[in-house]
Amino acid sequence: SLTLQLGQLLLLLTGELAAEQERSPIEAFEALCSLPPHAIRRQLRAVLADLEHARDALQRKEQLHLSGRVRWIASEPLEDHPRGGCWLQHRARLGALGRVPRDFYPGIWELLHHRVGMASLQAGVHVLIEKPIAASQEEAADLIGAAESGGRLLQVGHIERFNPAFRELVKVVAGEEVVVLEARRHSPNADRANDVSVVLDLMIHDIDLVLELAASPVVRLAAAGGRSAEGPIDYVNATLGFANGVVASLTASKMAHRKIRRLYCHCRSSLMETDFLNHNLRIHRRSHESVSADHGELVYRNDGFIEEVSTTSIEPLYAELEHFLRCVRGQETPAVDGLQASRALQLADLIEQCVEQPSLCMSLDQPI
Repeated sequence: SLTLQLGQLLLLLTGELAAEQERSPIEAFEALCSLPPHAIRRQLRAVLADLEHARDALQRKEQLHLSGRVRWIASEPLEDHPRGGCWLQHRARLGALGRVPRDFYPGIWELLHHRVGMASLQAGVHVLIEKPIAASQEEAADLIGAAESGGRLLQVGHIERFNPAFRELVKVVAGEEVVVLEARRHSPNADRANDVSVVLDLMIHDIDLVLELAASPVVRLAAAGGRSAEGPIDYVNATLGFANGVVASLTASKMAHRKIRRLYCHCRSSLMETDFLNHNLRIHRRSHESVSADHGELVYRNDGFIEEVSTTSIEPLYAELEHFLRCVRGQETPAVDGLQASRALQLADLIEQCVEQPSLCMSLDQPI
């Protein structure tokens, strides 16, 4: 059998090409990348035809053990020239020199997120894990079960819980009757997190926040959205109906022209406007004050006023870590534990299902 990593193949081919053509390693690598696929295959066949020579060549550079007979199983490479006629430019343009399969990074994240979390909990370590809690409900249940059975803390990093504006909002909402929640989380298209849908990347923050503010199970759900190109979902609008009558409207997008992170809380007697980017909280209240002159003429009328709520300048990540340490010391309980994070993940999964099936609108048999 022969097991080679891509780096070892490139090392072997580049070394042979440099020796044959008396080139530097960099020049040999560029020359190799300029060859069409069928020419690279011929070079590789020639180099690996003699296993003893290949072993010796690689052992001069790094350790590798080879044995048995090499079998080639590969589809026929393209013979056509790329657009522009230069394979090196073509590969650089497509990023093929450093390209990995589409599901490589999600697979690595899924593997490490769950396995490292499980290993830590089983070793008796308290865990603060990034949101979403897991890639599936089954893995979330594993983590929750491991934390419970081992008596360890499992806190999930829904960092917006620690935004100073949201922390003040929670205090103010405690004395109000919430009617409608409206969240907007928009971002311009960026190079980060392109391997995950906008629901799991952005909207899941607001799912967690509205679950906290509504303080009631979700009984109805509808969503619509789509994608700008091939790949994960880019934009979504979702509506959640809660058992206590509260309605939440969530919008998330990676196609916006500017960054928006806002949450509006419509109450019976006020409107609360939260800006997560600037850590601002404004409360709009109704008022019917009027002032008249001596002869009854109306001088002015005040139909409402705005309160600017003071917030701290503490960094949310610092506040989250500080909170976790207090939880470890037994001074507090996690703001978002495994069960709460699992609810957010379950709703995110259902929202994605609704987007993929536009006619689907759910009345949930088992409220979340």
